[in-house]
Amino acid sequence: MQFFIGDAKPSEVKKLTLVNEQELQSNQQQDHIKVLPLTKKQTSKKQFKRTKTIVDDEDNAFKSSFEDSRITRMIFEKGRTVELARFWLIMATVILNILEYECSFSDYLIKNLENELTILLYLIFSMTIIILLLTIIAYQIDLEYRKSSRTISQKATLVQTNLIWDLLIEIIIILPTSNPFTRNQYFIFSQRGSEEIRFYTINEIFTYIMFFRLYLVLNIGFKFQTYYSNRIGRVCRLYQTRFSTHFMLKLCIRQFPFYTLSWLFMVGLIQYTYQLEIAERPLLRTFETINNYSISKSLWVTMITIATVGYGDFFPYTDLGRISMTLGLFYGVTITSLFTAILYNMLQPDAGESKSWALLEKTQITQNMKQASSNIFFYFYKLKKQKRVAKKQNLQENLNDILINLESHLSDVGIMQRMYRDVDGEEFMEMVKRKFGDSNHNFKDLMFYLQKMMEQNQLIQNFLEKNQDLQSFQVKKYDDQNLRQGLFTSPQSYQNKLNTDEKLNKNNNFFEHLEESNRDSYLMSFHD
Repeated sequence: MQFFIGDAKPSEVKKLTLVNEQELQSNQQQDHIKVLPLTKKQTSKKQFKRTKTIVDDEDNAFKSSFEDSRITRMIFEKGRTVELARFWLIMATVILNILEYECSFSDYLIKNLENELTILLYLIFSMTIIILLLTIIAYQIDLEYRKSSRTISQKATLVQTNLIWDLLIEIIIILPTSNPFTRNQYFIFSQRGSEEIRFYTINEIFTYIMFFRLYLVLNIGFKFQTYYSNRIGRVCRLYQTRFSTHFMLKLCIRQFPFYTLSWLFMVGLIQYTYQLEIAERPLLRTFETINNYSISKSLWVTMITIATVGYGDFFPYTDLGRISMTLGLFYGVTITSLFTAILYNMLQPDAGESKSWALLEKTQITQNMKQASSNIFFYFYKLKKQKRVAKKQNLQENLNDILINLESHLSDVGIMQRMYRDVDGEEFMEMVKRKFGDSNHNFKDLMFYLQKMMEQNQLIQNFLEKNQDLQSFQVKKYDDQNLRQGLFTSPQSYQNKLNTDEKLNKNNNFFEHLEESNRDSYLMSFHD
């Protein structure tokens, strides 16, 4: 029994080991199939961690570091829709504010439109709240657009970006609005000069401030120009340029100068005219009477102020009117400066006109030189004739007048020669310097690349020499073995070696010749 058991165990173990080997091989193959995706995932995770940019976060480690143009375009168009709604709501509130102000001023003593004006004020107030909500939504969309375009971090908020300041400015401009809660509240002041008691209503002051919304209308209007698109935004991000309405203003002034300035002038004229009217009209009103008024004086004063003329025939009496005209003065100086700069650039000749003007000037100088040369020959002939007559008649020679005229014409010819040489002037010399400077920079870049190629060629040559030494050592060792065994190596190895040596010699000759010709690479340096 003991022998049977002892003999049976090895056989069972041997059978079991054969089965286990087959199972082990199959399991190893399955394990390899299971493990490979894990290793790929781990390596890809490391790869994404290495290529992660500054604006990426840990949550977006497996996302691409480039923007998705479809997402940015969708967000961009959504922002344009919100801005369009803001534009028309702001325009509607401005028109309704003007209507409410005119009706309330004319109906102050009669008070026949109490209910209608109250409804109108509620409408204006509700529209203002909608504009505030749309403004916050527009800036949230702008923040989302910047996140999708990878210009800011994915975890950034409005408070952490510079958008918060623009949002606060717009909220400050939008908040003051006419409302039914401050309708019968007054602000009393004394008229300058007569010391009569006058007053503003709080809604009139809010209407005065409300006209600054026209700047928001301009700001939104630039977002619907030809160049304001998602594609232009991507180009701006490519060149690290801020894509904003300020950039659109520059493009519009460059492409449509007079059209843009006309709109800017009209918006400023409407705003400051009506603000001056709101500021000065209470001087025609007391608690018992209302005098007749006309907006023509306010329009005239605003026009001559924006145009920086200022005749002085009319001027504001109230402090609020003076504030309005001060702002209008700065606005007018800006518009006038832009108009002057654009007009100057339009009158500047282009390259073709400058060449044509230079050619005409050279032609005129050539004609003047011909005329002066003919006068010189004439006075030479007159001088010779005068000497001959004086010699025949034995008279004293008086040639001072002729010599003076001759010297003046000779100096004129010299001056015109210098003018002819200097027609192209300093602009031509600067152009030549710039052309030669660009050529020299190109030569420097070329020499830099050639130097790098020489270094790479030297590294390749060293590497080939090391491989050649190693192969020659192995061939020698193999030849010794073959010689001992009575065999010989094939002649192809020797032929390949000869071809490699020939190529290396050609490369060395080229770069040696290049080093000798380095001194000829800066022959185009320009000197005055």
